[in-house]
Amino acid sequence: MVLISSAAPAGEVFSTFPKTPATDQRYIIYLHGRIIETEGVDPVSPRFGLYAYGDIVAALARTEAHVIAHLRVGDTDPFYYADFLTEEITAMISHGVPPQNITLVGFSKGGYITLLTAKRLQNPSLRYVVMAGCTSGVVDGSDRRADGLQGSILSMVDVADDLGFFCAPLFARNPQLSQADDMTFHAGAAHGFFYRVDPAWINEVFSWSEAGTT
Repeated sequence: MVLISSAAPAGEVFSTFPKTPATDQRYIIYLHGRIIETEGVDPVSPRFGLYAYGDIVAALARTEAHVIAHLRVGDTDPFYYADFLTEEITAMISHGVPPQNITLVGFSKGGYITLLTAKRLQNPSLRYVVMAGCTSGVVDGSDRRADGLQGSILSMVDVADDLGFFCAPLFARNPQLSQADDMTFHAGAAHGFFYRVDPAWINEVFSWSEAGTT
């Protein structure tokens, strides 16, 4: 296990999936956007400014949940990476981590990967947060590769976003979901709303994650 930070949040932060996860802990798995794949940690977008990855990961660890923040490199194939996540999360559950204590949180490309992973895992007790991660194809139904997904999913989008969209049409096609909800923010920052720590969305992630804990 590799610690990203030795600061003293309530939860620990790991850059790799733990081989022996704590079975009495809640886990948040954070999947970043594509820009970090190609430009590294804390990149600056000409349109949206600084993507404060380090600050976001640290903020997610300010509750008792442990955070797994695994960096993707290069132009990662989302289907390959969803297979990787499926194997790692399945191993966590096999080790004894209750599935309702695991929340996969993905932004943009990371959000799309989250949907693909929910399809592969087929576990109704797992929890997911998709931030600006439903593509136009997912919305209009031309891309149905995530259809048939399971679990409880929260979709969050800023009202000005023109890159990631509401997941409501996906939810409507998939009534088997344990729970599904769309949340709109009116910050006007578009995709950049999730580039930085904002209590408005961070607190919703915490609430959604905690709601699954028994």
